[in-house]
Amino acid sequence: FLDSHPSNIEGFFRWNCTLNEKTQDEEKQETLTFPGTGHQITINYKDSVVTADKTYLAENGKYVDGNTPAKINDDGTVTFRIELNADKKATNVTLTDTMGAGLQFVGTTFELYRDNGDEGKDELVKTLTVTPEDLKDNIITLNIGTLEGGSYYILYNARVVGTASLTNKIEWDWEGGTTGKDDTTVV
Repeated sequence: FLDSHPSNIEGFFRWNCTLNEKTQDEEKQETLTFPGTGHQITINYKDSVVTADKTYLAENGKYVDGNTPAKINDDGTVTFRIELNADKKATNVTLTDTMGAGLQFVGTTFELYRDNGDEGKDELVKTLTVTPEDLKDNIITLNIGTLEGGSYYILYNARVVGTASLTNKIEWDWEGGTTGKDDTTVV
């Protein structure tokens, strides 16, 4: 009707939309076509960002990053916590943990929890298992896989086996990201 009866009225409209990034695994962009206009816009998705922080349980009962005496558990171990934060879905996440000369991994399982912000009610996401052969040279690599957006953590113990510098380092990587690094010196 308007094509044959033009009104000569001009205007504009504002359009807001939220895109579901479900296609991000296959493509890093989405093209929107406006019907009847022939116009298209392409929206490029930003790569995810993953950050991490390694802390240990101190005598004061809090997780700290150095300069505070570590709590030595009854079995002679120190409890470590690695926090991972993904701003959105991150794929092929790996974490490499290198123990210093004065520390040794205890056990071969590491539990990944989703931090729900309510202590004691965090969700166990998966158990990551390594073989004793994976613990060569006091270095492990955990293949975490996919992290949906949010906060996560891994808790584990390490035995104190010497008085050398008790430095513990981590590196993490994910598809589309750059390697992150953090270290903690236990005092």
